[in-house]
Amino acid sequence: MGVEEGYGRFACDRSGAAHRSGKATEEFLAQDDAKRKEWATVSHIDELGVPVTLTLCPECQEKYHSVKETWDRDFREFAEEGF
Repeated sequence: MGVEEGYGRFACDRSGAAHRSGKATEEFLAQDDAKRKEWATVSHIDELGVPVTLTLCPECQEKYHSVKETWDRDFREFAEEGF
């Protein structure tokens, strides 16, 4: 097979140390590869109002959902305090 086109490079924006393997995840996936759906782009607005956008591998996406659940719970508790 000579030349194959139509691949995208997916690289996790978190450091290698944040991954079980010690290396940041990087994959080359074809346009029709179902594994593309396992990757996510997430956004967060920091305390200064600056949007931060990250591309996350499946492993880091699991951790992100856990962190987001905690943020959501803390915010609900803050919003509902005193009611």
